[in-house]
Amino acid sequence: MNGYEDGTFRPERLISRAELAVIVSRVLALNVDEQATSSFDDSHDIPSWAQSQVAAANQNGILSGRGNNMFAPNENVTRAEAVVVILALYDKMK
Repeated sequence: MNGYEDGTFRPERLISRAELAVIVSRVLALNVDEQATSSFDDSHDIPSWAQSQVAAANQNGILSGRGNNMFAPNENVTRAEAVVVILALYDKMK
């Protein structure tokens, strides 16, 4: 994991869904197509640094949208979403 541009890590901050997608794709060493984009209706809201990782995490069944084909990339990860991701990671790493 990398920190922020200013060299800080900020462990007390909540994690956004876009940040989680990047973390998951790195942990699983997913094959990420740097040109890939997702088909979510709010894909224009996904930061450029997370676009391809969101697409990869979604294509691999790790992260899904929140309904109405929305990803909500800048929303904080909920506890329920974190559990789903942890279970998916566990299944993928078996």
